Amino acid sequence: MADTYLTRETLLKRLKSADDELSWEEFVHYYRRFIFSIFNKMRISDSDSDDLFQRVLLKVWKAIPNFDYNQAQGQFRSWLYKVTQNTVLNFISEGKIKKQNVVAIDEKYSKPEVDRIIRDEWEKHISALAFNTVKEKVSEVAMQVFLASLEGEKTEVTAKKHGLSENSVYVYKMRVKNALTAEIKNLRDFLE
Repeated sequence: MADTYLTRETLLKRLKSADDELSWEEFVHYYRRFIFSIFNKMRISDSDSDDLFQRVLLKVWKAIPNFDYNQAQGQFRSWLYKVTQNTVLNFISEGKIKKQNVVAIDEKYSKPEVDRIIRDEWEKHISALAFNTVKEKVSEVAMQVFLASLEGEKTEVTAKKHGLSENSVYVYKMRVKNALTAEIKNLRDFLE
């Protein structure tokens, strides 16, 4: 996986080389959770999700050599969403799962609502990626302090629990918040 952020467009170009395993690992790292969030929204069971994920990757792998990214025509995540949803619908038509168990988002919602769902799932996806990256970069105490603050724990309680001054608690919270903000920006630059 790349240590420095390249543009996502560069990743898409590298994926066109079918034998570039590192690029595919990177793609899976950055997009797996997003694809699984679509499965979740469509109420796909965990047992079917793994099989469907492999099918989505295969479709992307087959389509990517001819894929020309043009941001004016739409965002990559919208294309990936469509590939994922169509893969699920094909899975249903093959009789692998029953249609009544699945919510096809396009059938249930209007286009603006579908776009909102994709955007919301994308935001959650970016936040989770950033959180996992930052968690590896900051101290365990800093992360515990930050999580306690998200849960609404009072600063003085957190300070006492960790044997810190209240000022240190503020510093840790700010350090993690700044790291998350920077990581989200990096991921947006890279993936959007």
